[in-house]
Amino acid sequence: MTAHSSMKITAAGAAKLRDELRELTDERLPELQQIVQASAEDGDLTDNSEWEESKDELARAQQRIDEIQAVLDTYDVVDTGSGDAIGIGSTVTVRANDGEEITWTLVNPIEVFLSEERISSDSPVGRKLMGAKPGDTIAVTTPSGDAAYTVIAVN
Repeated sequence: MTAHSSMKITAAGAAKLRDELRELTDERLPELQQIVQASAEDGDLTDNSEWEESKDELARAQQRIDEIQAVLDTYDVVDTGSGDAIGIGSTVTVRANDGEEITWTLVNPIEVFLSEERISSDSPVGRKLMGAKPGDTIAVTTPSGDAAYTVIAVN
C-alpha cells in the first residue's frame, strides 16, 4: 500500500480496528514484552522454548499493530447507503440455487470477522457481488464448488 492510497472500510470496521489496536498496544504488547524479558533473565536462551515462542508472538503482535495502523492512517469510511449497486459496506440478501436466503455485509478483507456474517470483497463471491443489483444472478466457483446466487435486496 502506498502512502497516497486509501482503503475503503465501514465505520464499524474502523471502530473494531481501533479497539483491536488499543488492546494490542495497551495490553497484549506490554504483556508479551514482560514475558520475553523474564524468559531472557532466566539464563541460557539456547533451549528456552518459552522465550522463543514469546519472541515469535511478540513479532506477530507488532506486525498486526503495524498493519492496523497503516489501514487507520489511510482509510476512507464508505457510505453504506448509496445506490442499489453492491459495494463495500452493502448488506446484501441473496437466494442460493437451493432456495436458501443468505444475508452478508460486504467488507474490505481486513475487516472480515467471520462470526458476524461478513464476506470479503476479495473472496470469490464478494468479487462477483461487487456492482451487482437486485435481480442480478451471479455464478461463482468457490473452493466448495460452483454456486449461483440471485440478489434479492441491497441495503
